[in-house]
Amino acid sequence: MQDIRNSVNFPETNIARPDDVSPKLCIANKNVPGILGNISGVFGEFGVNIRQQINTSRGEIAYNIVDLDEMPDNIEELQSA
Repeated sequence: MQDIRNSVNFPETNIARPDDVSPKLCIANKNVPGILGNISGVFGEFGVNIRQQINTSRGEIAYNIVDLDEMPDNIEELQSA
């Protein structure tokens, strides 16, 4: 996974641990209050532990990189939540 640099639409994001091989999900969303809590809540509902979460934003767009302890069994159900 690479850092995001010089993007027109996404904020600059630095991934601090390049040697980490934990599963990661990348989520782009509107930058509005409550979204980060909702994202964390969905993982909790599925019993998935967040190891690390990076959230950056630029204007109306936010970008999240979520490191998980393990990938959930039913990723399609998680994605539709």
